This record gives sequence, structure tokens and C-alpha cells, in this order.
Amino acid sequence: MIATLAAEWFWIRRRRALLLAGAAAAMIAAVVPLARWLSSDADLAAAIARAEREAAEMAAAGVDVPVAGAFVETRYLLAEQAPVDTAGAALALALVGLLAATLSVGSEWRTGTVRLSFVDPAERTGPTFARVLLWGACWSVVGAAALVVLQGGLLLVGHDRGLTEGAAAAMFVWPLVRGVLTIGVGAAVGAALATVFRSETPVVVLLLLYVLVAEIVLLGLHGAAGYRSPGADLAGWIVSADVGAVLPSSCGGAPRCNELHAITAGEPGVYLALSSAASALVLGAAVSARRPVWR
Repeated sequence: MIATLAAEWFWIRRRRALLLAGAAAAMIAAVVPLARWLSSDADLAAAIARAEREAAEMAAAGVDVPVAGAFVETRYLLAEQAPVDTAGAALALALVGLLAATLSVGSEWRTGTVRLSFVDPAERTGPTFARVLLWGACWSVVGAAALVVLQGGLLLVGHDRGLTEGAAAAMFVWPLVRGVLTIGVGAAVGAALATVFRSETPVVVLLLLYVLVAEIVLLGLHGAAGYRSPGADLAGWIVSADVGAVLPSSCGGAPRCNELHAITAGEPGVYLALSSAASALVLGAAVSARRPVWR
């Protein structure tokens, strides 16, 4: 098995899909902190002046609104926004890994590379198992590195142009752990589904249909009725804010800021569900490598 893993890794690390996905991961890790730094307003006095002006205008119109009620904190609030940014980046990296694994593994089945390399169907189980496993493992490492760089950049943004009030180690560690798990499962899912379908095309079509229906159409039709897309639920799990544990925060003396919550380990059942789903897909891909599921 060690030799099979080594041979598959020798092949995977030279695939163009992995190189392009790695470049996309580096771009995500760099762009998110840069965008936050460029969009953050560190001038608290200007924000207070705007609030005072709006409160005065409302008072002239006969509406009594305190300055604190009109104030909007414009600076980057690290304790509130960094976990959300980490979750968004983790979902983007999981999608990139899913597509990269799908395109790489699926093209090898579609073009006949696997069938020509392993003429005997019984010989395909081991390499297929190793390939799916390695895609999940190597993309987890890439995702972990990207998220660490991203969180480091966000920490610098918080120190330079935002607020670090309420920041704690847990708000970095737990979203990182859950994000890496999501990223690895995403790549494993892409490789496994491409093996089951023996082509990348059905997987890409199903992914597009999912995004169009579950993340766009249903959200537009039922968003006001409380509909939450699977992607939103997954992002919420990555953040995992315990709404029952409010953190004390003064937001650097600002009149008002968003309420901060402690970041927890999250529901253990979701860890088990993701791990079980990934394991089932890896085993299913290894079994279907011998014979297509539709025969």
C-alpha cells in the first residue's frame, strides 16, 4: 500500500489541476486580508461625526435618535468578522478542491488512462483508493496552509486598521480545524464522485445544478420565509458561534458595536457525519473502480 500511495502521489503532484488549484488557494489567502485592509476605515472620529450629523438631522425631523443609535462601526472587528471570513474562505477552498479533484480524476477515467494502465479491473481498487485518499489529504494540507496565512493577514488588519477587542485563540483555532476538515472532504468528494461516474462531466453538471437550485433559486423564492441553504448551514457550522455565551466588549471606546460570541468546538455529530460521508465515498469509489455502478 505504501508503494501505491507513493506512486499515486508522484502522479497527482504533477497534475495541472493541482497546480492551478494551489495558485487559486494562494490567491484566496492573499486577496481576503488585502480586501479587508483596503475596505476598513480606521478613522473613528469620522464615523462618530457622521452619526452625530445623522442624529441631528433626525432630531430636526422630530425623531429622537441618540448618537449611539445612529453610529455604525466601520472598522474591521476581528473577533466578529475573522471567523466569518475564515468560513467563507474554507468553503471557497473546498469548492476549488472539489473541482480540481473532479477534473483530474474524471479526465483519467474518461480518456481511458486508468483502463489502459490497469487492464485487470481487480487491480484498480488499490490505486483508486489511494488516489481519492491522497486528494483529500493533500488538499487538506494546502487548505490548512492557506487558512493560516489568511488568518495571519486578518490579524494584521485587525491590529493596523481595525479592532482586536474580544479576540481569542479559540476564534482562530476552531474555524481553522472545521475549515480544514471541510476542505479535505470537498476534495475527496470530487475525486470519489468522478470515479463513480468515470467522468468529470456529470459531477460538474450536478454541482452547477446544486448551486443554481439550492443556493440561488430556492434562496430567492424562500429566503424571506427563513430558508437557509446547505452552504449557509455549513458556513455556520464552521464559525460555530455559541449565542448563549456573549463576550464582554467595549470596541475600543466606540459608542456601539456588534455583539460578540464565544467560538466553540461545534456539534460533534457534524464531525462524525462529515468523516463518515468521506469514508463511505472513498470506499465506494474503490469498489466501483472494478465495475461501473450502472452495470
